Amino acid sequence: MNADLDPRDDLRATLDWVGALVAGTRPDQLDASTPCTEWTVRDLLSHIVAVLDRVRVIGAGADPFSVPDELDHPPADWAVEFRTRAAALWPVWDDTTLTSIVTVPWSQMPGAAALGTYVMEFLVHGWDLADATGQDAEAPADVATRALAAAQQHIPASSRQAPMPFGPVQSTVADAGPTRRLAAWLGRP
Repeated sequence: MNADLDPRDDLRATLDWVGALVAGTRPDQLDASTPCTEWTVRDLLSHIVAVLDRVRVIGAGADPFSVPDELDHPPADWAVEFRTRAAALWPVWDDTTLTSIVTVPWSQMPGAAALGTYVMEFLVHGWDLADATGQDAEAPADVATRALAAAQQHIPASSRQAPMPFGPVQSTVADAGPTRRLAAWLGRP
């Protein structure tokens, strides 16, 4: 990650894109399958919305496992729930939090690095949602390009065994955009 870039900017841009995808998901699409083969669109939305709370809790210095990574009950309005939870995470992510060591589900790391991993997660799950619902599957190109470079640097193609949650790198068409290439790097077919 470029030290001159604030990861909050990339996360904001990513959450704006994912929020638009959530808002564009129709109720009749909730039972559709997704590239996350174990999840329907409803399951994916449940995870995406719940992880917003996890990002907030991590920024507050609490145990990431103190909140679930899927909602217990579907909300009345997915888009409103997404926007509300996204807005709630920003107050804890100040400049000090970016340089503090935070606990994420897989280790401890500086806050800025943790946010970078969540940019990747939301980009790929946004791609999953877009693919499943027929929406534009490319996030802002500059954000996705940076996330792809970080993924290629920190998530090697050669070590994809459990417990790493990524499948083997997949091939893409030559003109694939950076979000699609990121999804393929992280194992999406």
